[in-house]
Parts: sequence; structure tokens; C-alpha cells
Amino acid sequence: MNRNTYKAYLLAAGIVLALPFSLNAEPHHPPVGHGAGHWIEGPTAFGRHFLKDLNLTDEQRARIGEIRKAQKEAVRAKFDAVRKRQEDLRNLALSADYTEEKAQALGNEHAKAVADLALERARVEHEIYQLLLPEQQEKLKEKIEKFRAHHGKRFFEGAPSKAE
Repeated sequence: MNRNTYKAYLLAAGIVLALPFSLNAEPHHPPVGHGAGHWIEGPTAFGRHFLKDLNLTDEQRARIGEIRKAQKEAVRAKFDAVRKRQEDLRNLALSADYTEEKAQALGNEHAKAVADLALERARVEHEIYQLLLPEQQEKLKEKIEKFRAHHGKRFFEGAPSKAE
């Protein structure tokens, strides 16, 4: 893999990592990075902000709480793996032992950890989404679209380029 491809790969992995954190709305937990603490404590874009006006039943609220509680430690472990791989890459970059092969191997491990975290997030979101009634699902989609329209590309396509 050439150097430019590797840089693009790391940039894409960073964007994939940043996206889940930027969507959560659980402000009562102190962040561990850009939104990281929120994601660990309330690991879904369907946080309180998105679910609050859906008129959830007590049963739905209880089940959502169970889902979040059940996967909290798994998400924390996956997030810790991502942070560890980032730290390993940073340490390698500042090391006399740096080689492209070592960097590529760590980059691949980091990308795998990011993918695992993103897949867990998608699984949890889907599980919560399936609990909603069709009307609630539509209202949730509307809220997400409104959020996207308000916050624009920075949350969904990475940081804007200098040309924008």
C-alpha cells in the first residue's frame, strides 16, 4: 500500500471513528475525547435528544434501558481498543523503530477496531429502532434529517475542505 493510500485509509478510519461520537446527545457525562464519553455511556445516535419526543411507552423505555445496559461494557471495550490502537500509532510515529510495515499493521488494527465499534453501534441502533412503532420510526427519521440539515456536512462527511 503506497503512502497516499495509507494516509487516505487512516483519514477514512478517523472519520468513521468520529461520526458515532458526534451524533450522541448525552451531555451529563464528561467526554473522554470528542464525544467519546457520551458514546460509551449512551452508545447510540438515538440518545435522549432523538428519543425524547417520540411518546415512548414505559415498556419501550425500559427495554431501551436494558439494551443500553447490556451492551455498555462491550462498547467500552471496543472504544478502549480503538484508543489503544490510536495511541500505538502515535507512539510508533514518534519512535526510532518506525517502519511503514509496522505503521501499516497498526493502521489495519486500528481500522478493524473502528469497524467493530461502528458495527456495534449499528446493531444497537437497529435493536432500538425495531422497538419503535411505525409512527415513532417516521418521527425519529424526521428528527435525524432535521439534525443533519441543521448541522450539515461536518457531522456526516468530515471536516469541510478549505475550498468550502
